[in-house]
Amino acid sequence: MAWNNADMKAQMENVLERVIADKEWSNSEAGDWTKMAQADVFKLFKRDGYKIVVMCEALSKGAGCVKEQYSLVSADDCVVQAQVTNTNGITLSALAVACKY
Repeated sequence: MAWNNADMKAQMENVLERVIADKEWSNSEAGDWTKMAQADVFKLFKRDGYKIVVMCEALSKGAGCVKEQYSLVSADDCVVQAQVTNTNGITLSALAVACKY
């Protein structure tokens, strides 16, 4: 089954938006947000025959972040990056890689 990167990115953005919703920044909760996002994005990508790696990061308003990462993978693999920012300036980003084995 081929990957539809645009669809996967849209689904990832939905997960990230749901996780941070209208939250205010909290140092004590940011780690939980990334864990929730990571677990839900992992579920999106889980397929038989693929190893999945998901990295997530939560950033407070005004913090710098990488805008785009480029990867070279085989045609059977999938790499998708998504990032959302809520109305309070909190940014949640995710990078998911699915490599066929």
